[in-house]
Order: sequence, then structure tokens, then C-alpha cells
Amino acid sequence: MVTILATILLIIALLLLPGLALLRLSGAWADWRRLQQIALAFGIGLSLYPALFYFLRLLAPDFHVQAWMGWGLLALSSAVALSDLRHWRCSLRRPDLWLVAIIVLLTIFSRIWIVWDQPYPAWTDSLHHTLLTKLTAEQGQLPISLQPYFDIPLAMYHLGLYTLTGLVAQMLALPAHTALLWTAQTLNALSVVGVFLVLDRYAGRTGAIIGMLVVGLLSHQPAFYVNWGRFTQLSSQTLMLIAWVMTIDTIQSWQTLYPHQKRRIGAQIVIAGVASAAVFLYHFRVSIFYIALLAPSIAYIWLRAARPRRFTGALISTILIGAVALITIMPVVWPAIHTWLQLNQAAAEMPVASPEQLQQNEAGFFAFDVTHFPLLAARTWLLALAGICALYGAWRRNRIVWLSVLWFTLLMLVGNLYLLGVAELNLTNLGAILIMLYMLIALVIGAACQDLVDSLPAQWAHTIRRYGAIAALLVALPFVWIRSHDFEAFRYFVTPADVAGMEWLTANIDSTADPDAKVAINTTFWLPTSPHGVDAGYWIPYFTNRVTNTGVMISSLGGVELVKQIIADSTLVKQAESDPSALAALYARGYRYLYIGALGNYDGGGFNPEIIAQSDLATKIYDQDGVTIFALVKK
Repeated sequence: MVTILATILLIIALLLLPGLALLRLSGAWADWRRLQQIALAFGIGLSLYPALFYFLRLLAPDFHVQAWMGWGLLALSSAVALSDLRHWRCSLRRPDLWLVAIIVLLTIFSRIWIVWDQPYPAWTDSLHHTLLTKLTAEQGQLPISLQPYFDIPLAMYHLGLYTLTGLVAQMLALPAHTALLWTAQTLNALSVVGVFLVLDRYAGRTGAIIGMLVVGLLSHQPAFYVNWGRFTQLSSQTLMLIAWVMTIDTIQSWQTLYPHQKRRIGAQIVIAGVASAAVFLYHFRVSIFYIALLAPSIAYIWLRAARPRRFTGALISTILIGAVALITIMPVVWPAIHTWLQLNQAAAEMPVASPEQLQQNEAGFFAFDVTHFPLLAARTWLLALAGICALYGAWRRNRIVWLSVLWFTLLMLVGNLYLLGVAELNLTNLGAILIMLYMLIALVIGAACQDLVDSLPAQWAHTIRRYGAIAALLVALPFVWIRSHDFEAFRYFVTPADVAGMEWLTANIDSTADPDAKVAINTTFWLPTSPHGVDAGYWIPYFTNRVTNTGVMISSLGGVELVKQIIADSTLVKQAESDPSALAALYARGYRYLYIGALGNYDGGGFNPEIIAQSDLATKIYDQDGVTIFALVKK
């Protein structure tokens, strides 16, 4: 418990204090309300680390960030932020301030509760997230490949999250999996901040509180992300709406701030540009969602700038923010595009799968229909509420509602671009879009509720503004329990028995006799070209530094040959489940061990220890608490 609380407090401090310090030094958004400035500070802090680490790797490749530097940053930020403390005095009698704080605390509590007894992150993506966290912490900089675990270059992978998880691991001397899990859960709880900022700035405090409740408690997304290890997408989405507010406000403010407040408008341009770039650095595909929101917003501002002088100011500020963003992503974007084009060309010239398998991949990865909305976007009752609010908001000509509807339309178009049959346009899939719709749902419901309150007679409106948000919180309280039980146990592979088994394996492998010995594990094919582990054996690279037949979920970045090898090896593993004679072929491909985890194969099948033990191609060397390890022998 102490470790969890210390980690959460450190993450909040790493985000909040540098952001407050930069706001204090720059004077940016100085006239905004205090809670809005706190929300901005979180966004600034979240933007700082990926931009800093990427440029350090580019400009000073021999520089290594160390734990004391993180503590020094906190000390300096605290000194600057606290020097302005007397201006931050807020009346503790204001119920809205208490409500915001209570919602954040309840959301954090629900995120802690859901994985209270699960020390290791869930599912498949969590493995490479953990490995990258470990590499970042050990190297003190962003890695360029997954070596020594896998020969996978990282030019086309977003590394922003690991700048934060790696730093947390360093500063608290935490294992990589612990730093990853609790950083991700803290960011999950802070996902309410962006929605609050948008609604508080452009609608009202009542709507902002209701929007927070939707994201934090009423919606099963993004709380459910923890079951999938969907941590990089989450981190980018936590920043996205804050970056949007920064950008839109700066463009709109140019006319009033320039040239009278050059320092402030300059600071806002730089901060908004870096924040927009950081959305990309945390997750490449989420930047597509961000552009789908930002582009129509900027177009609207330009159209509203009827006078030539106002349009010129809006255009100049947009160009300047865009220039800062492009400079910030420069260390990433060109290598990523180059690698992506190379991989597409290589796959076209030497396909990794048959046409039938590729069709199955497309169906499994891209094809979604309306039945997936309650599973991936929001429960049916919340979708219905959002629909009613959208109709009401559209009828009331609410700008946030109309923008959300337009954003949703553009996202649906992006999610179905695969239907055009152009591989270069397959930048994302509809599933990734559906699981981020909680933001649109919260914006629509919050904006519509605020509009409804504002449309009431003054006496009624005053009463609802005073007590309506409290009533909404009371209604939402049972959802703390519901959110903390949005848990899919089969996705959590690692048990204490597995940890003991892998520690034994590490201690007893003869590394000198066969330093490159690989381990076969229980396997399933999520898609015809995407095998992955189904028990703790999948985590063998992290615990033992040994390679398994499944690799990791970003193995495609290693090129066609690596993917073909993984598919071939995993196909042999699946064959060996029913035909142990296939173990001979695995031995010939460098496999010397077979690991069966305590949880077995969640989707049925898998290795049967009794059948394997009868084969003269395997010798049982470990059998304890449901974990079985075999040594493969040459026939």
C-alpha cells in the first residue's frame, strides 16, 4: 500500500509541479480560473517528458537521465510553484472545488481497487510496455531497439509513455512492471482532467463535473483499459483534450494578446505546440484522432474571423503552433515514416501470410459493426443517454455537441478507410476508435446538461447549479464498486507460482552450454499472423531474458523475416500440443525448454503435461504448484 501511494503521489507531482512552474514563469493563461490552470499544468507536465527525452536522445546520445535528476526537477519546480502559493488561495467553502477533488479521489480509488491483488500488468501489450520501461530506466534514455530481448528496431513505435514510467522506476527503484502498472492507472484516473477542462472552459462547472463523472465512474472505458494493457493509447488520450484547449485558446487569443503581451502569447504558442506534438509522441494513431478534432475547430475559427486582421492573426498563430509541433516531432516522424514505407514494401514483395490469412487478418482487425459499440464504446444505457443529449444539444445549437458529432463522423470515416483497399491508408482500426469514444460521450452529456441548466428559469437554474452536481455524484457513487469490478481474470497471466518457476529456470539454465536456448510456451493465434502467449510463459523474456516462440506484439516492426519465423515456430508449438513428435522440429529451431504456466490455456487446448511427459523428446525438470517445465532433448 505504501509503495502504491508513493508511486501515485510521485506521478502526480512529476506532472503537476513542472506544469505549475512553467505557468508561473511564462505567465501563460494567467487569467484563467484556478482549477483550469491546474488542469493545464497536468497537460504541460505530461507533454514535457517525451519531448525532453526524444531531444536528449537526438542531440546528446551519450547523456543518461538518472534518478537524482528527477528529484532535482521536482525540487526546482516546487520552489517556483510554491513561490506563488499566496495567489492560489481558494475558499474551502466552495462545494464545486470539493466535488472535483472527491471525483478525482474516487476515480483513483476505483483504479487502485481493480488491480489491488494483481502486481503484474495484464494481457499481451503489457510485456513490451514492461520491457521498454525497464530498458528506459536502465539506460537513462529512450532505447532504439528491444535488444537484448528481441532484435526489433523502434523507429516506428511511440515511446512517450516510457519516459514517465522509466523515470518513476528510477526514482523509486521500482521493478519495471510495478512502475508501469501504477503509472498507467494514475493516468487512467487523470483522464477526467481533459474533459473537465473543455467543459469548464466552454460550457460551465456543472457540466464539467458531470463530464468527469461519466469518464471516471459511469463509463466502463477507460477503466477497462487495464485489462488490455492499452497504456500508450491511454496516455495520449489523457493529454489530447488538454492540448486541444491550449491550441484553440491560443489561436483565438492572438488578436487580444499580440503585440501587447508578446511574452504570454509566445509562451502559449510554444506550450500548445509541444503539447500537440506530445499527443503524437505518446501514441502515433491517437494523433489522427486529435487531428480529426483539431482541423474542424481551426477551420471554424478561421471562418469566424471575418475581418482580415483577425484572420491574419488566427492564421499566423496556427502556423506558429504547427511549426513548434513539427520541430518537436522531427526526431520521430521521418524515421517512423521511412520505416513504415519500408515494412509495407517488404510485406508486399514477400508476404508474411497467404491471401486467405490476410483476409482473416483484415476481418479480425478492421471489421466492426454496431454490436461492438456496447462492448467497446459504452454500455447501452449510456449510449442511449448520449444519444438523447446529442439530439437535445444539436437542437439547442450547442457548439460542443455539434463539434462532438462532427468529430464522431470523421472518426467513423477514418475507422473504415480499410474498405478502400489501400494499405497505406490503414493507419488505425475502428476498434481503437470505439474504445476512445468515452471522451465524446462525456463531452456531449456534460455540454447538454449544462445547456439544460442554463435554459431553466433563473431561480431553478441557481438551485440546480448549487445542488445538481452533488446529486449527480450521489447517483454515481455505486459505480465506484462497478468500475473496480470491471475485471477479466483470464487476462492476468502471472502468478506467484510462475514467478518461482521462472526464477528456478533462470538459476538452472546452463547459459554456457547453450546461451541462445529458446523456450516454447502455450500459444494462441489472435490473428493468423499474430500469435501470443496465454499464460505466464509469455513473460519469460522479462523474467529470464530468454526468447519464446511468440515474441511480442510489436514483432512486426522487426521485419518480414522475424514475423515469418515467429509464425512458423508458433505453428509448430500448436502442432506439438496434439502431436509431441513436433518437438523434434522445435529442437532443431533452437528450442531447449517447454514452459507450462500455472493458469494453463484460457481458450482451451494447450500443452498437456502428462502427454508431453510420455514423449522421449522431453524430460520433466520442474513441477510445482501447477507450473511444469520440460527440457527438450535431441532425438
